[in-house]
Amino acid sequence: MKFSFINPDANVSLDERESKKSFAASPPLGILYLASVLNQKGLEVSVLDQPAKSLTTEETVNWVINENPDVLGFSTLASSGRTAALISQKVKEKAPEVTIVFGNYYATFNPVRI
Repeated sequence: MKFSFINPDANVSLDERESKKSFAASPPLGILYLASVLNQKGLEVSVLDQPAKSLTTEETVNWVINENPDVLGFSTLASSGRTAALISQKVKEKAPEVTIVFGNYYATFNPVRI
């Protein structure tokens, strides 16, 4: 089983933003902790820090398709929840078999919306 995790970039408008690094980017420690535990258990894991890589939504979706995970996880905050939802929606269009999960504060306090 393969797990891929994404730390999504800040929410953007409907038009894709210009490619630039987010000044609010910080290491996604929660994702890294999860990835370490899964890796120690012998599972295949990949991690993408979208703001650190300055990837667009479409580039991020392509990364997911290339990784071909069984489970795709997002660490979401109010500032990135819309971006995570958009990425997950586009991933589902291209790979409907992928299980998608959301975690962190946004997911905890917005389960109905997600």
